[in-house]
Amino acid sequence: MWRNKKTFLALIIVMSILTFALASVMSQDTYQQLKDVMNQAELEWIRRNLYNN
Repeated sequence: MWRNKKTFLALIIVMSILTFALASVMSQDTYQQLKDVMNQAELEWIRRNLYNN
């Protein structure tokens, strides 16, 4: 993961901006659902990349 710090940080920034933009437009319930999906996807990505190397 840390081999590609610039890419990883860029993705974090993009996701933060998208989350902020969508949160200002969506209802609280929709935002919570999106947040849960993103957290689950992040956990699965971490498990795949950290534990399979």
